[in-house]
Amino acid sequence: MNAYLLIEIARHEVESVSAALAALPGFLGLEELPTDGRSCFAAKGEVRFDGVAAHTDWLRREKFQKGNRVRLKAYFTKPVVGVGQVQPLDYLAQYRAQHHGRNVGRRFWVGPPWEKAPRGKRPIIVEPGTAFGTGDHPTTQMCLAALERLPFRPRTAFDIGTGSGVLAIGIARLFPRCRVGVSDTDSLCAAEVKKNFKLNNLPAPRFTKTMPRRAFDLVISNLYSEVLKSYIPLVAASRYWIVSGLQAGEQERDFLQALRGFFRVHRRTQKSGWVCLEMMAEGTSA
Repeated sequence: MNAYLLIEIARHEVESVSAALAALPGFLGLEELPTDGRSCFAAKGEVRFDGVAAHTDWLRREKFQKGNRVRLKAYFTKPVVGVGQVQPLDYLAQYRAQHHGRNVGRRFWVGPPWEKAPRGKRPIIVEPGTAFGTGDHPTTQMCLAALERLPFRPRTAFDIGTGSGVLAIGIARLFPRCRVGVSDTDSLCAAEVKKNFKLNNLPAPRFTKTMPRRAFDLVISNLYSEVLKSYIPLVAASRYWIVSGLQAGEQERDFLQALRGFFRVHRRTQKSGWVCLEMMAEGTSA
């Protein structure tokens, strides 16, 4: 069981009180709430009291780690408006209960490492809870579905703005002999990609901060419109380009205008207001 205190303080005292609490041995966390009558925890058996004597008696009975009792008694001249105990939460179990795999397209399953892909699906295993993407967004799902429809088998491919590496893993799953490269302006993505490729029992691709100046059979990019436009000169020499991250309407029209003379749209899909374009370089065929 974990003990807790409800302490009423002035707004300007929040930082100093928070710092003092954080210095206590055995301190687990802090929640700041306005004084509107709401309790910090929905716990049964809550004890409320007034006066120093009741507070002192509670401190005597609670089994704090050595040093906590003295430090608490010395510090809290502010009114303690509530105390109680709560059962410690199994945060790992909660975390896992909130994240489940899902089927994407006809052949893919994207999910966490503690779940197993359905039979017949190509798994893309990604540790959820990161800022780099877990395959839940419509743009990622449309890109994976576009990979399934690719009209040829690429020998080389490049994922611009790879994030967690979901799309690069998808390419490696569908085309095992394809040489895949990845890039991202966020250098933290390098470790994330390496970790996720390891989870999928795949060799990690070469990571760079930007796309190299060379032609690829396939380029895939799930990025914002302005960033996509900036990559047109680099991608222009490549054969096939799958892009998403565009919103239907003005963004899409603006991007298509910038593409003229470089690529033509082979297929367009839309989901939840987002657009995915599968494009061939001008002068090439499937």
